[in-house]
Amino acid sequence: MKTLKKILSLVMSAILLITTNSALQATQIDGVQMEEIKELRSAIIKEVKKEKLYSNIPEPKDMISRHDLAVKNYEDNLKALDKSLEGRDAKDIKKHLNQLKKVAEYTAKHDERYLVVPEPDRQMAAFNTLLFADTDNEDLEIISFIFSGIWALSALGLLVVKSGEAIKTYKSVSGESGCLLPALAILTLVVAIAAFIIELFSGAYTPVISPSFDEEKTLQMFTEKPFIYLADFKKKNEEFEYGNIYRKGSKAAQALNDAVDIEYYVSANPDNLENIKEKLYIGTIDWYEMTPEARAEYLHKFAERLRTETKAKTQEYSKTHGLKMGLEAK
Repeated sequence: MKTLKKILSLVMSAILLITTNSALQATQIDGVQMEEIKELRSAIIKEVKKEKLYSNIPEPKDMISRHDLAVKNYEDNLKALDKSLEGRDAKDIKKHLNQLKKVAEYTAKHDERYLVVPEPDRQMAAFNTLLFADTDNEDLEIISFIFSGIWALSALGLLVVKSGEAIKTYKSVSGESGCLLPALAILTLVVAIAAFIIELFSGAYTPVISPSFDEEKTLQMFTEKPFIYLADFKKKNEEFEYGNIYRKGSKAAQALNDAVDIEYYVSANPDNLENIKEKLYIGTIDWYEMTPEARAEYLHKFAERLRTETKAKTQEYSKTHGLKMGLEAK
């Protein structure tokens, strides 16, 4: 309020200066008043830089930090899959994924539904659709989790750096039977399988959202494959990429924030198959057939559910923990 009053005061002073003679203008504009104008302009610039565009949406830097946490969660959770994958045959898992890939290749070429999907993305959309339908399979519960974390891991370059080494290690210890030896680190298996999936579709995505696109075009592009974009942004200039979408408008900014939160909450609860399946749905043929607005609404409802559930659990924990602490104090 003080700043606003100061602005009004200086504006009125400027008007008076303009309507008076040049000599008066010169004496008034020099000295103290000019210094006040400079100081005020500097203050305003600082305030504008700090100002959020949308009161209910975090700033890009906060979204980036949250996505970093999601990536860290994926990395930690993959290491914790030891018991779940113990004794499983990696060759069988890869064989199944290869079968899905072959079906996806045929489907993408011959099913007219996939004409709505950009040509480079059709095979992956078909693969996503098949994988989503197959998540009731016990083994695919694990693969669905691995798949949901692939792009977050690749965003940090973990797969790029380790995939070749992991596959080499896998081949050297698996032997002719193809079964992993107990001594092999479970992360090697996970990375090898994840790297295998990436190799199936290497070069399929080159996501770019131009600053020249309006909010409608940006929303259309980003909602098609939001998690792919988030991973891709990690390899580029994150601050610019996030800021580019954030400043397009509130709808685009909200979709960006929802996608980041979904990535974070799913990564924090890797055992929740419902969440994993709901995330896998994003990228299926049904997803591409939705309008950008409908996709944005799905992202928002999904994210809101995850936020609400987490908030409820936190409150319940605080209530229970507080009660326990109170009883112990007595």
